[in-house]
Amino acid sequence: MRYAIRVSRAFVVALALFGSQAFAQTGTMNDFPASLVPSNLNGPQPAVWRTVPTPAQIAAVFPNGATKSGYMLWQCHVLVDGRLNGCALETQWPPKDDRYEAAAKSLLPLFRTDAKTARLAHDQDKQLLFSLPIYRPGSQSFTAKECPPPFCVPVLPPPKP
Repeated sequence: MRYAIRVSRAFVVALALFGSQAFAQTGTMNDFPASLVPSNLNGPQPAVWRTVPTPAQIAAVFPNGATKSGYMLWQCHVLVDGRLNGCALETQWPPKDDRYEAAAKSLLPLFRTDAKTARLAHDQDKQLLFSLPIYRPGSQSFTAKECPPPFCVPVLPPPKP
């Protein structure tokens, strides 16, 4: 039962921090929204990445035999140099599929926060909560059939000018 409480808290925090949408796999910092937790009175403190995995690195670890993209929510300590440490998986989609967790774990060493985020996390004894999508190779987002709400809602393409 403790696990169910932990997952519920993670959902609430994730939805408050990031909304419920899938992000395109472009290899930019915006693909992995992150905030420091616990939040302060002014709300969540957005974290800034210095490095993140590339789409090619994500595609390289996509689980063999998997047909759907995956989504995970991680909570980690941040070391003074911006590296992640002591990461815990808060929740994932598809549920109970260890292949996605293993893929994500192999990507965690590629993440680094900027110096300001690392300093705030250390000085205020906060952890980093962030989303980590594991897309199918060649995919740029989740399809509606792959990832049901509240994990993600497909992002509509921007209107053409």
